[in-house]
Amino acid sequence: MPFRSKYVQLGLIAALQVLGMAMWFSASAVVPTLREVWGIGDLQAVWLTASVQLGFVIGAVTSALLNLPDRFPPQHVAALSAFAAALTTAAVPVLDGGFTATVALRCATGVFLAGIYPVGMKLMASWFGSSGRGLALGVLVGALTLGSAVPQLLLGSGRLPWQGVLLASSLAGLLAALVAALAVRQGPHVGGRVRPRPRYVIDMLRQRGPRLANLGYFGHMWELYALWTWLPSYLLAARDGSDAAAVGLLSFVVIGVAGVVGCLLGGWGSDRFGRSSAAVVALVVSGMGLDLAPDGDLGALVVVGN
Repeated sequence: MPFRSKYVQLGLIAALQVLGMAMWFSASAVVPTLREVWGIGDLQAVWLTASVQLGFVIGAVTSALLNLPDRFPPQHVAALSAFAAALTTAAVPVLDGGFTATVALRCATGVFLAGIYPVGMKLMASWFGSSGRGLALGVLVGALTLGSAVPQLLLGSGRLPWQGVLLASSLAGLLAALVAALAVRQGPHVGGRVRPRPRYVIDMLRQRGPRLANLGYFGHMWELYALWTWLPSYLLAARDGSDAAAVGLLSFVVIGVAGVVGCLLGGWGSDRFGRSSAAVVALVVSGMGLDLAPDGDLGALVVVGN
């Protein structure tokens, strides 16, 4: 059976993440254009990104409360989520309803994306035991990073209008749905059925280890998404608004390529030196790089790609 190898499945799950996460920052990538077309200000531009994050939180909490990935085959959940996210992403340029309608659609996209990334982590864990799981998770997060930067690559082609960037991202979402439905499978390390336990949230906050891990993750993601959202505008301003295609390509390198390298190194390091040690080193390097980045140090920008 060609699809029963854990490494083949890791590749397929990574492809699902790259294609699916291409929809995450698709609107953020074209914000400079939308500022001119729709005449929106800074706060409205922020909402084009924040609405996706808000939707993701809503979707993740809802999925956890309803226990969807345990009640239904997770690959089917991912396939339906990718298909729905593709529809809401394509609706932005097709309907062209302006800022308010776009924020609502982007929020819906975030809800559906919560059925791709967390479910992909569950699928990955079903193929890898404790040995080698760090590197496998690095591949998975690297795929998310690369997918999130794909809209910048599309923008960097210099040939697509803002509508084309969103439609191409939507097409990637449809391909993600096909990969999940036709090729992705659960592995042998599948846990038993889990009943929803709302009190687990309280228990998690009471325990020092999970509490610190979640706070560290929350702080890092705040920093990371701020950089991913801010970077193209920073580079565009540094070039006096010229050569938007070059800015798109450079943003793809910083966010996507450097991010993949960082994820793979982090995954390898977590298996080699321990999860906590690798996480601390990554957070310190990322924080130091972000502190240097506003001074125009491109090397620092590459360091904090992920």
